[in-house]
Amino acid sequence: MVNKSISPQRLKEAIQAVEFLLQQSAQRYPKSLPPYHLSRINAWREGVNTEYITPGVQPPSYRIKIPFSELNLLRRELEIYRSYAEALLVQEQLKERELRSEEREELTQRALGIIPSSEARRFAEIHSCPGVQPRHIAESATKLLESVNLIAQELGPASALAYGMLIIAGLRARAEFEKYGQRLDELFNRVVSAPEVARVLELVELDGRPAGFEPQFRLLLGIRERLWQMKPHRFSSGPSGYLLTKVIDAYLSNRPGVGNIIGLTVIDSIVIGKLGFPVRYVHDSKSICIEVLINNRSVYWDPGAPVPLSFTPIISGKRLELSDLMALVYASIANTCFSQALWDKAIENYQRALELFPDSPETYRDMAVCYMRKNLPDKAIKTLESALKLSPNSATIHHILGNAYAMANQYRQSIISYKKAVQLSPKFPEAWYNMGLAYEKMGMSEQAVAAFQMTIEINPEYCPAYLALGNIYLEQGKVQDSIRWYREAIKHDPNLVSAYYNLGRAYYEGKDLDNAINCYQKAIKLNPKHAGAWYNLGIAYRDKGQKNKAVEALEQAVALNPNLLR
Repeated sequence: MVNKSISPQRLKEAIQAVEFLLQQSAQRYPKSLPPYHLSRINAWREGVNTEYITPGVQPPSYRIKIPFSELNLLRRELEIYRSYAEALLVQEQLKERELRSEEREELTQRALGIIPSSEARRFAEIHSCPGVQPRHIAESATKLLESVNLIAQELGPASALAYGMLIIAGLRARAEFEKYGQRLDELFNRVVSAPEVARVLELVELDGRPAGFEPQFRLLLGIRERLWQMKPHRFSSGPSGYLLTKVIDAYLSNRPGVGNIIGLTVIDSIVIGKLGFPVRYVHDSKSICIEVLINNRSVYWDPGAPVPLSFTPIISGKRLELSDLMALVYASIANTCFSQALWDKAIENYQRALELFPDSPETYRDMAVCYMRKNLPDKAIKTLESALKLSPNSATIHHILGNAYAMANQYRQSIISYKKAVQLSPKFPEAWYNMGLAYEKMGMSEQAVAAFQMTIEINPEYCPAYLALGNIYLEQGKVQDSIRWYREAIKHDPNLVSAYYNLGRAYYEGKDLDNAINCYQKAIKLNPKHAGAWYNLGIAYRDKGQKNKAVEALEQAVALNPNLLR
């Protein structure tokens, strides 16, 4: 890096000159930093006048005292960046490089160990560290969490949270992180430049008096007002409203909505954290609340509604760790993939959520349903057994387990699960209905009829149970009973195609061709592509002696389903 023709003595003098420059410059910080720089905010908060607060960096001895080999991977990388900045200043002293004043100031700060305030520059430094590069940690939620915690130790929780959430959002390349770091810087600058925030930041005079509760609360209040002022209708429930990239893009666009409750919680936490406020999370069944600590006093911030900051403790909620918040994001991604029938992608994200939050029976349940959609009932059964270990009294999980056993043709086991479901929740029509189907598969028609009738007793609008009863009686040759149940189904749902089709079958079995034809015609009117109804209509016309109509109907049936020719 340094010209080899330069004499050792000249190099030594240049290094000494830079060291003297750094020793002198160290006295200017943090007062010379921008008022929103985290180092200056922390000094104001702690009542520090000129001494720079950063672990391992105390002027004038700004170099790390710990041997380089004993540093963690990220701290090594940060020290390399610090040393590189110092080397560039040495080059300037040697007349090997010309620096603009702003470049010299930035390099001086970095050589002193002052971490850049810009997220774009922070992300660039983080991304260059092999141990926390996305390609090494993105495929494991546990590794990602470990890396986020490591970044938090060195660069603070705001940068760590942002970096981790950008990885979850799918970013991998350094250029992508720098781009969204710049966008995050733009958003933050819009917040801190607002008059209601800037007025409070002007109080940062570093006169050695610790900032009390009131100015910090005013700062927090100004941040909140500005965020809602920028997007008064920022809450939205879109499928990607939890991804940090989408939330940042929305905040910097003309779109009214920004994100759902998870996405808003993440972006608010980052902005609050960049100003040094410690945050925690409280989660109840409906929402997430951010608990902000000011001088060990809790202030509650609702990300989803423009309500005043509160001092009332949330007793009913569950306190969340960062790992829980990350698990919620993974689960949200999985749920979106589920809704789009992307079963493998959904399973992958459910598994990552379980890495971080293994005590979630709901996540096991949803992942099991994905396995069932992939026709993998054995994996679904194992997954549901894990869910039941966490929630043994969940009627829903027992019901889904019954469905998985039924898919695996293990009907006796499915009935046991359905019975457990209705024991826990007697008015569970779906469990009674599926139990009836399992009994029917086992040839136990009497028990099946009882289960279907119980389904109807609980929910008279449950039309599949009427159809199932009609099917059993039709199979038993009890035509009039089957007709009665099919008519009941139609009474509750006049547009139920299968009811008209099966009712036509029942009339045909009873030799009532006119009513059979009428029912098949109604089924076809509701669903013109019902090949079975066309075929049976053709047979009924044939038996009635109407050959032309029979041929026309049968041709239509074969056109819809050529297999009917066999």
